[in-house]
Amino acid sequence: MAPILSPLRRRTALFLSRGFGVALLLIASRATAEPVIPPAAPPAHEALPPLPPPAEAPPGAPSVGAPTPPPPPTTVAPIAVALPPLQAERRAEPPPAMEPGAGVLSDHQSVVHHIAVGYFGISQLPVGVGTNGTGPGIVNAPVVGVRYWATRLIGVDLGVGFGYSHTGSTTTGGMSVAGNDWGFAFHAGLPLSLASSRHFSFELVPVEATVGFAGGSSPNAGGPGAAGSVSSLSGFRMDVGGRIGAELHFGFIGIPQLALEGSIGLYVQYEAYSATATPESGAPPGSSPTTTSGTATSITTSVGSDPWAIFTDTISALYYF
Repeated sequence: MAPILSPLRRRTALFLSRGFGVALLLIASRATAEPVIPPAAPPAHEALPPLPPPAEAPPGAPSVGAPTPPPPPTTVAPIAVALPPLQAERRAEPPPAMEPGAGVLSDHQSVVHHIAVGYFGISQLPVGVGTNGTGPGIVNAPVVGVRYWATRLIGVDLGVGFGYSHTGSTTTGGMSVAGNDWGFAFHAGLPLSLASSRHFSFELVPVEATVGFAGGSSPNAGGPGAAGSVSSLSGFRMDVGGRIGAELHFGFIGIPQLALEGSIGLYVQYEAYSATATPESGAPPGSSPTTTSGTATSITTSVGSDPWAIFTDTISALYYF
């Protein structure tokens, strides 16, 4: 016998059955009202023309579709730079080791292309004839000049000297007489610097010459001139030779421009002198001009003075500007 449902349960079951029924009716009505439209088919594409047949590959060529071989490796050729011979030699050989003091200019090298003022000695010029015709008088002409080094090896010496003297005397009768002597000397030389160190230069002067001229006048000069006569004096000297020595610079005390030179040499000397006595007005009757002359030739050596002789002006000193 079926169980008897309670009133609440019967109402719930009735509500659910009615709800399901309404839902089914709604679904059925929509299905009949809206027909189902199937999806449209995609448009058909036009057929592409067939591809032409592949061309025949030449013999040895890779076939189409075969894997492409990798490209060969690229080799960069070295670039050769042509260098001058001297630069290539310097690149190839390492620089030489520097010796102590190397690369420092010597005092001599520092005065190249500079002019020095210096003393080239005293030239003793003969003039006239001495008392009683014993020999010529002497006119001292100190030679001062310049030295210029054109290169480290070759230089030039040029100098000039001048001397003048005036004498006067009074005779027993109270007459005053006066005389004068003068002389010019010209010097030229070619010095060579054979070797040099820090403060020292070894030098050779293969050729140098000094030429001098002298003249003057002397009342009652010695020789044949008689009282009341005036003697006209003249003289000539030429020295030609060479010398060797050294030039010492004072760079060791910070004065490389100052130098002293000492040397020894060999010279040929030639001298000529004369005195002509001319009678003045009032001379004894029968007086006529009389000339006395002489010459001398010698070959001699000269030795430079001692270093301390600078105090007596007998050593060659140079100062470069």
